[in-house]
Amino acid sequence: VENRLAEIEKVKRKYGESIADVLAYAEAIEQELEEMENKDIHLEELQDTRNAIIEDLTIEGEALTDIRKRLAKKLESSLMIELSQLYMEKASFNVQLETGETFYKNGQDQAEFLISTNEGEPLKSLVKVASGGEISRIMLALKTIFSASQQITSVIFDEVDTGVSGRVAQAIAEKMYRISEGSQVLCITHLPQVAAMADHHLFIRKETIEGRVKTDVIQLNDDEKTNELARMLSGFEVTEITKENAKELLELATHKKG
Repeated sequence: VENRLAEIEKVKRKYGESIADVLAYAEAIEQELEEMENKDIHLEELQDTRNAIIEDLTIEGEALTDIRKRLAKKLESSLMIELSQLYMEKASFNVQLETGETFYKNGQDQAEFLISTNEGEPLKSLVKVASGGEISRIMLALKTIFSASQQITSVIFDEVDTGVSGRVAQAIAEKMYRISEGSQVLCITHLPQVAAMADHHLFIRKETIEGRVKTDVIQLNDDEKTNELARMLSGFEVTEITKENAKELLELATHKKG
């Protein structure tokens, strides 16, 4: 009995902390040995399983490709409508789908956005040909479409109006406001036309105190709102004329909100 107990303790030290662990290890080793002795059979089974999985993935991938092609056409037409409202009516937009044999977690497709910003120019990759202002408008147009279909509750625009001014800035401001009718919109902007369309205005200020930078966010009242818009219009010096321009801009925004 003592010899047997000693043998059991020796086995436990080598193969597991308990009898159950030792038996589990033995079962695993037996399974591994069986697979080695019958590896051709197991390889064939694994190959059959792999082929079945590839067949299923191919069916699902083709279904995803069909859906993407259909929705790509819908996105193209919707985006052209949005871009025309942002003074890019001469632009052409296309979603290019390339389907390969590689499987990704979302199918077999690689998508690329192609655009021509001027009439008569060939379609090229969006990331290569669009300017800063055009990128801003395209991004806003895409956000407008996606926020309506994805039921997004909050949309953040971080200087999406970069590189635009004048009537384009006003069109972007109105577009953002339309998005805010269905979603909360948080917008960081340096354009007075965009800021004027907001329902609530927060001024972000940075200052250095005892060698450290402190950031304050201040909610503006009506007078402060007018003064800040006037500063955005004129620069550093605020005059009575720029204040009147700011008030006019706010009145115009109120009228546009209707």
